[in-house]
Amino acid sequence: MKSSLNLVSNLKPIAKSETLLVNELTARLISTGRDVIKFGFGESPFDPPKRLSETLQKFANRTEYLPVQGLAELRQKICDFHERRLGLKSNVDQIYIGPGSKILIYNFLNMFKKADVLLPNPSWVSYEPQALSVGHDVIRIKTTFEGKWKVTGKSLRQVCSNRRDKSKPCIMILNYPGNPSGTTYTCDDLKDVAEAAKEYNVIIIADEIYGFLSPKKHVSIATYYPEGTVITGGLSKVFGAGGWRLGIMHVSKYLNSQIKDSLIGLASETFSSATTPVQYAAIDAYSHNEEIDSYIEDQIKILNLVGKYVARNLRAAGIQCHDPEGGFYLYPDFSPFREKLAKKGINNSLDLTTALIEDKRTQVALLPSIVFGSDKDELAVRLAFVDFDGNKALTIVDSLGTSVSESDILTYFPQIGVGTKRLVEWVDSL
Repeated sequence: MKSSLNLVSNLKPIAKSETLLVNELTARLISTGRDVIKFGFGESPFDPPKRLSETLQKFANRTEYLPVQGLAELRQKICDFHERRLGLKSNVDQIYIGPGSKILIYNFLNMFKKADVLLPNPSWVSYEPQALSVGHDVIRIKTTFEGKWKVTGKSLRQVCSNRRDKSKPCIMILNYPGNPSGTTYTCDDLKDVAEAAKEYNVIIIADEIYGFLSPKKHVSIATYYPEGTVITGGLSKVFGAGGWRLGIMHVSKYLNSQIKDSLIGLASETFSSATTPVQYAAIDAYSHNEEIDSYIEDQIKILNLVGKYVARNLRAAGIQCHDPEGGFYLYPDFSPFREKLAKKGINNSLDLTTALIEDKRTQVALLPSIVFGSDKDELAVRLAFVDFDGNKALTIVDSLGTSVSESDILTYFPQIGVGTKRLVEWVDSL
């Protein structure tokens, strides 16, 4: 029987996450026998520390719902963790636990009737769809390669002063170390942005989920703008547990007194509470012990060495690329080859990534800059340098020096070496 329901015209225009789509495409191509290098999806190559998995097993039979805001003992451990690593003092009332930081950010945005959401250009693919889906307006803040894709106090002031309706709340999502940029902010950078945010009463969601994977000590913008900052993070990156789905939100006490009821109300009507066994396992993750600290430092060393290897080789081939400053990503810019690419019908980042994955000599999966909000004619791509066996790498981390040799790459990170070589050869053939 044909249905009379016609829903399409009434649906919100919400697309699937491009990062998940490229992961699915890569898996499909590999299943058909294609030798694809997986530089498209940013997932930790490391397993969680053994003690976390053992704790998860231990509490696997705990099936009760926990408090909506999260297990009190876990929230206290997170307070201690943030004080130890960020120098930020807080109490358990300021910490919220959810099934991933993505839903926590979404619920935070969803609290407001109408707001302007400021996003650096480029920024992570899900921020804009989330903001639009709850009815907010999105304003992009232009950044540049020369400025390492970072917002400045000047650029923030310019956007804020040009807002049409300044009576609406203004929320900026600032992710650093950045996805997709791979770069981060210095203390002077953060002070500069914080001063501008204070002038215009901008609420900052500081998505610092890659913060503890930075070779330099991570500093939160909450240090300089405590009254208006919300920090998000979780287990997925620094603890290698993306599929466990546990995110955290640290709300300043100044904001918390106003929004706590709304945040808990939305959580209770959406996800109820984060998974019980995972919350107990997370207590170990945020506890102060040598195993966890060593695990984090070893990841940082490996990722920093591998990322710099790729960046160094891409630059040698003429591709513009900054060294990584934390996390998993590089944001190579192919604009020096614009004329040569145009002769091959490649005029934007989507053309570029399509050519790189479809060319059977190359077969490298990357994400086009356009999905991160960039201009249509940009020729940048996001490269996730995580196509290697992280657990194997952890066994040899002590033998690695201040840089990785070609021999190390071929032995312990073969896909990284092959993928980098294919990109270089492809550019050389233009």
